[in-house]
Amino acid sequence: MQLNDTPLPIAVLTGATGFIGSHLADLLVQKGYEVRCIVRKGSNLQWLKDKPVACYAVGLDSEDALAEVLTNANLVFHVAGVVRANTEHAFYEGNVTTTQVIINALLKYAPNINRLLVVSSLATTGPAVEGQVVDEQTPLKPVSLYGRTKLLQEQLVQQYTHQLPITIVRPPAVYGERETDIYQFFRTYQQGFLPIAGLWGNKQLSMVHVSDLVAGIYLAATSPKSVGQVYFIGSEKQYTWADVAHATQLALGKRALAIRLPHWSIYLLGAVAQVVGRVTGQASILSIEKAHEMTAAAWTCSSQKAITHLGYKPLVSLNEGIAKTIAWYKINKWL
Repeated sequence: MQLNDTPLPIAVLTGATGFIGSHLADLLVQKGYEVRCIVRKGSNLQWLKDKPVACYAVGLDSEDALAEVLTNANLVFHVAGVVRANTEHAFYEGNVTTTQVIINALLKYAPNINRLLVVSSLATTGPAVEGQVVDEQTPLKPVSLYGRTKLLQEQLVQQYTHQLPITIVRPPAVYGERETDIYQFFRTYQQGFLPIAGLWGNKQLSMVHVSDLVAGIYLAATSPKSVGQVYFIGSEKQYTWADVAHATQLALGKRALAIRLPHWSIYLLGAVAQVVGRVTGQASILSIEKAHEMTAAAWTCSSQKAITHLGYKPLVSLNEGIAKTIAWYKINKWL
């Protein structure tokens, strides 16, 4: 309680133990919210440890189990999702079924919330044509199981826009402190190698530092203009992997040997990793599905709608963001 006994506004968050969710939890605390985190039993709470947040180990399997955590909630942020899995069923359960549970729980226990903010992905839209960007009007053509189940998630959510105030955001590639996937690129570079997908050209991408992303997510969740809307929250500029490599070179102070991987080799590696994942029961970062995404010419999107509607403004340049990220990896002995 505050000194004047006025209760803090309440923000409920899924996925708070992960990369994006933990940074969003930090921002919500800074903004003066009582932060409630829905977590699974046995979750690794390393990014929430010693922070003024309440963790409810109820998971996302039962709408009735969410009754307490949703009591008097003002904002609900659904960040949790499955980004890698060995089966279509696992993707569907993690991205669609859990979303249905949250919606059912909100309709039952918190029908008067101010906003449900759902974090989707650029993967929902699919890759862009080289030299162009996708926007919120682009037809949705996902190329992976992840993207297809995120599309199903969006379609599910949009069925309830007449019953709940809902906003969807679609981040592109997200990097920053605590991130573990793009981190593999930095780790490989630190070891002296620069992997490049494809023998010709330089693939294009939108990237956003996690601090800019969560600031955009917060704007989308609190703006009266954003009810029922979808936004890309990314960078104003589009980059190439050469830009990323140059920023990494500046941050690490060293060059790396470029190794170009033909597309067939990426699919081969993805197939092997997928088989190993199914045998071991551990989903790999690389798979045939991921190869579909890695071999696309461009993953670029426009954030202009968020800039115009919400006043969104990415503040972290690529060079600054990668320098901050690598510095964090070094401090935490990841590099």
